[in-house]
Amino acid sequence: MELINRSRLPMEVFTALDKAGRERLVILAKATYSFGPGGSRAPVLSDVHAPIAVTDVVWDPPRPMVPVYEADLVPLKRRCDVVLDATAHAPAGKPVTELPVGIKVGSVSKQFLAVGERVWKRGALTTSSTRPQPFTSMPLHYGRAFGGSPRRKIGKDGSTVQDTYLPNPIGTGYAPDASDDIVDNMPLPCTEDFRDRVTTPSGAYEPLAFGPIGRHWTPRHKYAGTYDDEWRQTTFPLLPKDFDETFFQCAPLDQQMDFPVGGEPVALHHLVPGQPLVTFELPRPELIVKVLFRNQTAEELLPVVDTVFIEPDKGTLTYVYRASIKLAKRGVFGVKIVAAGPVCKKWWSAQVLGTEDCGCNGQGDGLSPDDEDPADDEAEPT
Repeated sequence: MELINRSRLPMEVFTALDKAGRERLVILAKATYSFGPGGSRAPVLSDVHAPIAVTDVVWDPPRPMVPVYEADLVPLKRRCDVVLDATAHAPAGKPVTELPVGIKVGSVSKQFLAVGERVWKRGALTTSSTRPQPFTSMPLHYGRAFGGSPRRKIGKDGSTVQDTYLPNPIGTGYAPDASDDIVDNMPLPCTEDFRDRVTTPSGAYEPLAFGPIGRHWTPRHKYAGTYDDEWRQTTFPLLPKDFDETFFQCAPLDQQMDFPVGGEPVALHHLVPGQPLVTFELPRPELIVKVLFRNQTAEELLPVVDTVFIEPDKGTLTYVYRASIKLAKRGVFGVKIVAAGPVCKKWWSAQVLGTEDCGCNGQGDGLSPDDEDPADDEAEPT
């Protein structure tokens, strides 16, 4: 299989098996845009694009398990994930103890409070919080959201048990027993729901952040399927029959939307330094991919944008394009050429017809193989 990439975007082509054992061809690309101060101009395609992420990206120590960005190499997504690596910024750099933050990206709308650092104080009868400390900036990741996996003693011999808050095992502020010794001086979360303030360590609060959620957290882990003795005996090494493709979505449910087509409104509230509100519109997806099979049949694909990653501090927005198609019995060996971007029309026609080409290897006049603009069509993954 030959890859002709005229898109100038980082690109990866790989195969994956679905849970029925059928092989899929996955074409992946990333495009990074920059947006102007205060949303004064539409996002502009950058000269340098974010690379394909082959592994998860996590925060540096002291919280190395906090997810920032999840690996791109999944077979498909049925919806678009919207994830941010964001920090709350106080207006004019003046210290605050609380600050409302929020995003709007198309149909995704999410707001919560960023709160200054504080700790639990255990009294004789009650447990309460210290006053929040003033801040000018506050990272908004799940390591600072409600949750955690505290260890508490259960015996005089020093034995312990770990109590994990499954919606966010890496968070802070949680303890199943508010009167336990481990609660004293435990940090509280730095994010809260306006309507459900954190008042006890034993509450069932929603963890709030803008980043991706872990694969083993609830509710995501339930989509992974059942890996029991029956699966080992009848299905291994394929995915279990109850595997749900929703598992591939790394954003929480309230940060998922339909695949963008361009023009969807974006608003960032208190997330850009010196700019309390930044607004712009999502750019129109423009990637076109052609696939030529060895039986001389060809297929045109319009990859969907299934991940929107925004880094407000950098002023960048990254699209992840993905096309995922089922392959015939020959699998990837039946694929001859994958061509992305505006390849030479004459060269492509010769490849499809099996005639002598112009010798430019697709790098010629840059004309699209079709006269019409296929970007006007809607694209759905197959």
